[in-house]
Amino acid sequence: TSNANEVLKCYCAARQLPRVEYFTCKASCSDGYTALDDCVNEKLAEGWYPLQSQRQQQVYNDCFWQPLWRWAE
Repeated sequence: TSNANEVLKCYCAARQLPRVEYFTCKASCSDGYTALDDCVNEKLAEGWYPLQSQRQQQVYNDCFWQPLWRWAE
């Protein structure tokens, strides 16, 4: 039936979509960019990509953070 075909198409599309995972490197205000850069460089070596430019804003004890992404395995 037409409805069954639509369900099958939807299932196949959902199974084929690439999967992405996210990680955020964080550093406290006192640690500064050095700690953030260490985390980011480690993740870049593991195949992660920056999601956007580095952020700086006081949120609890985190002043610096960098969101990252990669294709999930």
